[in-house]
Amino acid sequence: VTFLNSSTGFICGDGGAVYKTNDGGATWAGSSSGISGTDLNGISFADALNGVTVGDNGAVFVTQDGGATWNVESVPTSRNLLKAKCFAEGIIAVGEFGTVITKEGKGSWQTVATRTVSDIRGVSGTSFANAKVCGGGGFIRNNTNGKTNFFNFEINPMLANLDDVFTYDANKSFAVSSLNYAVKRTTNGGT
Repeated sequence: VTFLNSSTGFICGDGGAVYKTNDGGATWAGSSSGISGTDLNGISFADALNGVTVGDNGAVFVTQDGGATWNVESVPTSRNLLKAKCFAEGIIAVGEFGTVITKEGKGSWQTVATRTVSDIRGVSGTSFANAKVCGGGGFIRNNTNGKTNFFNFEINPMLANLDDVFTYDANKSFAVSSLNYAVKRTTNGGT
C-alpha cells in the first residue's frame, strides 16, 4: 500500500492486481493496464505520475501516467522482489537472497553487490542517495556518503530480523520485525 496524499493511493497484490483510490480509500478502481499476471509484492510512487511495482521472478513495472498504464522493465535478476522505493532521482528495489537493484534516472538497472544472502525486505529514504534497506539478521544499511553498495551499517540494538523500514525525514526512521512486538526508531538519521 502507498499513499501520495490523503486522497490518492495504490495497492498491489497477487495476479498482477493494482488498484487506485482518489477518495482516501472509500472506493478503489483497477489500475493494472500492461501488468502481467505475476504476483506483486510492493508499490511506490515518487509523485502523482511516476511509480513502480515489483513482484515475483524479478517482475518490475513502471508508470509515468499515474498508474493508467504500466510498462515492463528488463532487470538483472529473476529473484522475487519484495519492495521498491521510487524517488525523483531513481528507483531502488529489494528482494530475496540479498537482492538490491537500482535504476538512476533514465539509466539501466544495476545490481548492487550486498555481500549477504539474507532477504532484504524493506527500503525507504529521503532520496535515491539517502536510502535505507533492512532485512533478515536484523541489519539496517544505508547508501549515504556515496556508498552505493549499502555498506554503511546502522546500529540495531534489537538484533532481530527486520521486515520493513520507513523514513519520515532526514532524522526520523522506524523499523519493525515480525518476531517481536517492538518498533525501532531513530531520531538522529540512524547514527
